[in-house]
Amino acid sequence: MRIAVLIDFYPPENRGGAGIVAQRLNRHFADEGHEILVVASTNGEPSTEQVEEAEVVRLALDYPERFRNYRGIQNPPALPLVGEQLRRFRPDVVHAHNVHHHLSFGALGVADELGFPVVLTSHDYLMVCCGRLTCATGPTDLKPRQLHCLAQQRFRYNPLRRSRIRRLVNRHVDRVLAISDVMHRALALNGFHFLETVHNGIDPFTWPANDPAPADSGNTEAPLVVLPARLSAEKGTERLLDAVALLPTPERPCILFAGDNPRYQPALEAYAAHLGLGDRIEISGWVDQARMVEIFRSADIVVTPSTYPDPFNLGNIEAMASARPVIASAFGGGPEIVRDGETGYVVDPNDTPLFARRLAALLGDPDLRATMGAAGRRRVLESFTLARQAGAVMAAYERAIAAR
Repeated sequence: MRIAVLIDFYPPENRGGAGIVAQRLNRHFADEGHEILVVASTNGEPSTEQVEEAEVVRLALDYPERFRNYRGIQNPPALPLVGEQLRRFRPDVVHAHNVHHHLSFGALGVADELGFPVVLTSHDYLMVCCGRLTCATGPTDLKPRQLHCLAQQRFRYNPLRRSRIRRLVNRHVDRVLAISDVMHRALALNGFHFLETVHNGIDPFTWPANDPAPADSGNTEAPLVVLPARLSAEKGTERLLDAVALLPTPERPCILFAGDNPRYQPALEAYAAHLGLGDRIEISGWVDQARMVEIFRSADIVVTPSTYPDPFNLGNIEAMASARPVIASAFGGGPEIVRDGETGYVVDPNDTPLFARRLAALLGDPDLRATMGAAGRRRVLESFTLARQAGAVMAAYERAIAAR
């Protein structure tokens, strides 16, 4: 099959979850013999290169960020360039990932009008909310509030953005793949059609399980808690610090924030110092997969305490594949991945006393950590493999092709 992939930024220019997921899928499909073209954008010079899994065409489509709520819907310079690449490649199917920035949702119409079946994966809430639903007040709060959007975006706010995106997607896309059930519900509540859930997956054998140190090993170092995500308050960085601060001083773990955000890092460090935890935290900066494997090898507990409905945190399944227990947020896709009391715990990160109790339970019981870690590894092997994800995506391709 000939698969054209549309994505605003592709690794190594995209280090986020959507880029990683797209690249992993492309490599899997390339290994199966499919031919892949990636059409992406770049802030630098345009280029075409052949990488391991695909031909990658990067289009120079930069524009001032203040216009994103308009140009992300229809970016006129992008559309003829995307059409040119699709006409040249003649794909059997077009798979769009994040196209809400430079390629724009208008690229979906280009693909459809050229007669190609179109599948779209929704990796985040930017189809329904320019602020990623950070205004959510609970796990089932999945509709944006216009006043919140206006206050957040101010003069950049476009009140017609969501309705215009919805029309483009419902008109031109054959199948919309949601990366979690909570994403599926959010899209349905906001008027999107042709939906199905396809959970993200990983190759568990690239995330080897590592046995934790036994309880009688004599290890006197403080346990290590890892939060793997881009540094931001929405990822629960401050809620983790609040929970750790409730623990008795001798029981406090070391905390590794495995991510970067230069603008936010000083505020996080100041907050840790305010709580008396300045000597307990380390910030690694962005790390690649090989380094992340080593970090999970050293971790005792992995936490993903997002304070918004994070649709699918890859850190959950990567940690579980590494046989580490996870404390996940009750907001978003965490409860679909982590089984509370079996592979870790699910908590409301704003419930600081409960968060602290769950940390204490795991920190004080190495056998419980080992049991939950092993259960998490089994769950990934059963439900969150890359092969399983790729099979579901290929089935969606085939349904989209058959519908034409």
